[in-house]
Amino acid sequence: MGGLPKTVELTIGAIGTLAVFSFLYKENLAYRYMEHIYIGLAAAHGAVLTFHNQLKPLFLKQIGAQGQYSLLIPVAMGLLLYLRYGPKEWVWISRLPMAFWVGYNAGYTLAYDPKVLLGQITGTFLKFSAKTVGESINNILFVLICVFTLVYFMFTLKREGQVMKGISAFTRYAFMVALGVGFSNGIMARVSLFLGRVQFLLGDWLGLVK
Repeated sequence: MGGLPKTVELTIGAIGTLAVFSFLYKENLAYRYMEHIYIGLAAAHGAVLTFHNQLKPLFLKQIGAQGQYSLLIPVAMGLLLYLRYGPKEWVWISRLPMAFWVGYNAGYTLAYDPKVLLGQITGTFLKFSAKTVGESINNILFVLICVFTLVYFMFTLKREGQVMKGISAFTRYAFMVALGVGFSNGIMARVSLFLGRVQFLLGDWLGLVK
C-alpha cells in the first residue's frame, strides 16, 4: 500500500506546525493536542526501534540461539532502574544499578580509553607566544580561565585576600561569558529550526517561495 497523497501529508504537517506556533500567542488546546501527539509518536517510534534493534536480537539471537545467558544480568539490572517509579520503599534499589553503571563507565574510560580525557587535558597546554598577537592573547586567556576555574572550585581554599577575590571575580565573569555564548548558540539553532518551518509553510505547502 502506498502512503498518503503528497498534498495530504503537507497539509497535516502544516496544521501541526501552525498548532505549535500558536503557543507564541498563548497556550491553547490546539498546542496541547499537538504536544501530546508529538510526544506520543516520538515515544512509540523510540519503543519500536528499541524492540527491533536491541531487544529482539538480544533475546532471540544472543540469549536464545547462542546461549549467552550472562546477558540476563545486565537485563535484570536495567529492569531494576524502573523501581524508581514503584513503591517508595523500593526506590533505593534503583540507585544500585545506576551507581554501578556510572562507576563502570568512569573506570572504563580512565583505564581503557583515556584518549578523550588526556586530549582535553593536553588541549590546555598552549603556547603564550603564538604566531599572531590575537592568538597569543587568546591562548593566555584560555589558560588563565582553565586554571582560575580549577582554583575557584577548590572549596577548601578560603575566599580571602585580594588575589583569591580577584580570581573569584574573574572566574564569575568568565562563567557569564561562557553561558552567554552557549545561550546565543542555542538561540541561533532555534532560529534555524524556525526558518526551516517557515520555509516549509511558505514554500512546500503554499508554494509562495521556491
